[in-house]
Amino acid sequence: MCLFRVRGGSMPRKYDTTLLGVQVLLIGLSVVSLFAYFEALQVDPLLTEIFMVLGFGSIAAAGVMIFFAYQTTTPEQDPNKPIITPQTIKLATALKEKGITSELEAFEGDKHVAIALPDAPLYLEIDGKNHLTDPEHLLRDLQRDALSHDEGIDTIHIPDIYVDSNLDEIADAIAEVARKRSTLEIIVPNKEDEIQTP
Repeated sequence: MCLFRVRGGSMPRKYDTTLLGVQVLLIGLSVVSLFAYFEALQVDPLLTEIFMVLGFGSIAAAGVMIFFAYQTTTPEQDPNKPIITPQTIKLATALKEKGITSELEAFEGDKHVAIALPDAPLYLEIDGKNHLTDPEHLLRDLQRDALSHDEGIDTIHIPDIYVDSNLDEIADAIAEVARKRSTLEIIVPNKEDEIQTP
């Protein structure tokens, strides 16, 4: 993805190229300083001219690199904008073929949902391994699911590897559940009506 990788980093291209351009600029300035030093000492005129060409050439190259970095890079990925995975697209497409309306990466309140089935109402989350192996992820998912449930929307978590290996069976099952839920009246729990335990 990066135009240049600096010190093994993986920063966005603009910053990689800019950093490299600044490094070349500093090298150019160092060479120009040597040129000025040799000029002041009145050493070999040919050597002085070589340092002059190298120094100013480096500065010009650095300017071109920095300009190029800002003109040709794509905008950085917005960290708040979710990335739609191939598995999400596969499942949404399979559901569409079965007549199920879905919305990809729906923004619901303060969270993004991989696939929302508004008629069901149901959320589908396509989870990678980190959702099952990282305790912080697990806790966040549980909290999000609880909030959605309080709003009358249940969440089904599907590991991405199952979407890759069992797409048709998963799409068939979800389509049937979505059809059944769309004909049911979903009752949103009312906190005030809950039985209080001592």
